[in-house]
Amino acid sequence: MRLLSYLFTLLVTVMLTSCGGGGGSAGIPVTGTNARALSVAAPSGVTLAPGLTQQYTISGGVKPYTVFSSNPAVATGWLIGEDVFAVGAVAPGTSVVSVRDSTNARFDQAVTVGSTTAFFTNAPSSLNITPGPFASQTYKLGGGIPPYKAVSSNPSVLSVVVNGTDVTITALQMATDGSSGATITYSDSSNPVLSTTTTVTMKSLPLTLSLDTVTMPIGTSTDVVVTGGTPPYHTVVLANGECASVQFISGNVFRMTAKQLCSGNFVVGVFDANNLRSPTMSVTFTAATFGLFISPSSLTLPETASSPNLTLSVFGAAPGASLQVFSSNTAIFTPQTPVQNSDGTWTITLTGGNVCSLPVAPATLTTPATGGDRIITITVLDSAGRVGTSTLTVKDTNAIGGC
Repeated sequence: MRLLSYLFTLLVTVMLTSCGGGGGSAGIPVTGTNARALSVAAPSGVTLAPGLTQQYTISGGVKPYTVFSSNPAVATGWLIGEDVFAVGAVAPGTSVVSVRDSTNARFDQAVTVGSTTAFFTNAPSSLNITPGPFASQTYKLGGGIPPYKAVSSNPSVLSVVVNGTDVTITALQMATDGSSGATITYSDSSNPVLSTTTTVTMKSLPLTLSLDTVTMPIGTSTDVVVTGGTPPYHTVVLANGECASVQFISGNVFRMTAKQLCSGNFVVGVFDANNLRSPTMSVTFTAATFGLFISPSSLTLPETASSPNLTLSVFGAAPGASLQVFSSNTAIFTPQTPVQNSDGTWTITLTGGNVCSLPVAPATLTTPATGGDRIITITVLDSAGRVGTSTLTVKDTNAIGGC
């Protein structure tokens, strides 16, 4: 009876051992309904800027764990200890970083290296710009992956410059090939590249002048501003060009200086780079000046045996019949009685003398002439005490026909 009991006990022990009783043996994976699945405390997708890293914990599955990347040039992964893995962003693009256990259980994380903000610009999709003083406009670029770029499809007409997050668009000139403008393409440095565009239309404002008529006293200047059209500009005198001088003093400002009275109006127009002409401007000159003015104010004459008779015009004299004229050397030029004209100006006739019989200052009148320039000052004084002068120079030529 005891033998039967012993055999029964031995049989139960063998059966328990063969079934893994007692918790199993070390090094043998736990299987069955109690085994924990591989788990990673990480999202299935993540976006990181280049150079950044992120860490996540691993649990479950069967150690040891391994980590690998489908595109290490974009993102890499590695273990930190036994239960933590890290992902690092290398360059713009996409990759999949995977964690596996020893049973080949797997967790995949889609990694995008770039900005969490999409590439953008606040420049409008369409834009009208007129070449000229206000031809440049600046907008912002952002998001995506810097550095940013911008390219003009027609750089001779429209330039574009990127400075950090600023993009400046400048209309250079109207297109001469019949096109209406250009397209600007902005892009970031992501892979694939993100881009957007602006279509720029060149609009030309009418070519205009800041003045259409003006009245100018002799000897004064007036500045006129040119707007519209296509720079650069140039002026064309259309009538009475001897009355005034015209020249540009800046890109879109020209200056007129009244030289003498004219029987008709002085007329000037402006042409732009496309030979379009502005409306004309008409100028009327008056005898009134801001002071007494003699025309010509200076004059150089070649030396001859006898000085010629000259006529001077006086502008800006005070109303009245009193005008006095003085010559610094009456032996060369002697003023006659001034004559007042109907327009308020005065005319003075200077009678010429014999230059060759005169000495050169500071020599005495008894010393024969030895050559040299002679300078004579004509002074005019009106009834209000205003003074004007004209300087006349007789040039020593040392030539045949001279002294």
